[in-house]
Amino acid sequence: MSTYVGKMLYTDPDFASGVNGTYLYNNLGNGNVTVERTSVSESSSGYGLTIKATGSASPGHGGFTWHTDSTANGEYITRIVAKIPKGYNINFGSNATGDNPTYTWLTSQAGTGNWAEYVFRLKCGSSGTFGTTNYFYLSGGSTPTTSSPLIWYVSYATVIYTNEQGAASYVVSAGNDSESGLIAYGINQSS
Repeated sequence: MSTYVGKMLYTDPDFASGVNGTYLYNNLGNGNVTVERTSVSESSSGYGLTIKATGSASPGHGGFTWHTDSTANGEYITRIVAKIPKGYNINFGSNATGDNPTYTWLTSQAGTGNWAEYVFRLKCGSSGTFGTTNYFYLSGGSTPTTSSPLIWYVSYATVIYTNEQGAASYVVSAGNDSESGLIAYGINQSS
């Protein structure tokens, strides 16, 4: 079992007040991907993100980002609760995160067609070049079009920076029971 404790960088993870510092992610910049704060019944606030792709994007089908600044030896745990269609996978993208960084999905990346939790761990290198990170996009499935768009939803999303503690510390735990095949993930706040 792995446990990560740290400071929450984006403190409106259920989108109660806005988009929680997120931005659109589509390197083509062609208007084929939109990210909007909309009503989402699965969110504790009643709000979340609706991400819609209607044509070519890059990478994959586009998505969202926070433009988090990476740091030497920085460790970032991203937790996303999303409804991603079957046949699509969520992926991580980044600018430079130092020499020999480690990228690890702690959950499956596969869309289920239902609400699911996606947890990602980034451990930056100790030296080298550092840029922005925490870009998330979908791949797989068919190419979306205006008549058949790819639409997915996010009800919770934030990044925990484990190198620093805040007024409140947040805990992300990941465990695996190999006998039952059960993998459990959770997050909670402690003071």
